[in-house]
Amino acid sequence: MQMSVFHFKQFSLQHDKSSIKIGTDAVLLGAWTPVESARNILDIGCGCGVIGFMLAQRCQAHITGIDIDKDSILEAEYNRILSPWAERISFQQIGLQSFIKEDISHTYDYIVSNPPYFEQSLQSPYPKRNIGKHNVELNLEELITSVNKLLHPEGKFCCILPADAAKKTENLCQEKGLHISKICHIQAFPHKHPNRTLFCFEKKKTYYNIEYMAIRNNAKEYSDTYRQLTKEYYLNM
Repeated sequence: MQMSVFHFKQFSLQHDKSSIKIGTDAVLLGAWTPVESARNILDIGCGCGVIGFMLAQRCQAHITGIDIDKDSILEAEYNRILSPWAERISFQQIGLQSFIKEDISHTYDYIVSNPPYFEQSLQSPYPKRNIGKHNVELNLEELITSVNKLLHPEGKFCCILPADAAKKTENLCQEKGLHISKICHIQAFPHKHPNRTLFCFEKKKTYYNIEYMAIRNNAKEYSDTYRQLTKEYYLNM
């Protein structure tokens, strides 16, 4: 069977066995998260490791990826060995609920997650895909509660979620003492309503602008803004 390999400018990743394949959501989060000054990063639900590798390209931090799915971690480890940053990336097969019990004394200055987000919706006949996309193993409140415990007082938590979950996410984070410091609503085209939202939260309140980004322009080509964001990664940008 031929491997499914996704090629970026500085690294390539195998992702055919992971619970979630490399897609626009992960690339958006990996490119948008401001980690240039990061020292240690936790990637929750890392899959094949794509977000961690994207962040490693832009910083000198040590990056830890966790995922409950065995095949995802095996694939992430395979990708790590072949990557330019193998010495400062590690992966662990473990659920967040168990991880926080083991690692409660340690905090991270950046936490990222492209979490499972479908709630009470029709599930796939493939259990692995349900773990990656449906909140059968990790719901939003559990995620935010755990992030709040693991995040350094000066740290940042970045995630991507469906736009219709934006207000719920903001409210849950505020209840836990996490406040928006950066937000971007993602549109497929300029005339479409947003279908994804990128968040950056911090424990301190700060001023922020509400941004919008269209993936493609009205001519159905990648927009200048999306090209600028992803130009260090995509081969065709």
